[in-house]
Amino acid sequence: DLQLAMGDFSKKLKLGRFGSVYQGDLVSTRVKILVKKLDQGSGGVGQNTQQFQVELATIGNVSHVNLVRLRRFCVEGNYRLLVYEFMV
Repeated sequence: DLQLAMGDFSKKLKLGRFGSVYQGDLVSTRVKILVKKLDQGSGGVGQNTQQFQVELATIGNVSHVNLVRLRRFCVEGNYRLLVYEFMV
């Protein structure tokens, strides 16, 4: 689903300190999503993994009607993706 939703990661919205944010659509649920793709950066895979774990733990433990909700995450090889619900 995620690969289909993101296509070739062509809808880039923002480039941040730890990665880029892209927009996509989950076809199966008709939900708009944002995917934060964490980059390796100068710190390499270790820093990438640490940043990923910190963000996953932080946003995964927070639940509030006015905050973005973490929908899914993906870890495959050196890729670290965080999937958020798109809020308009």
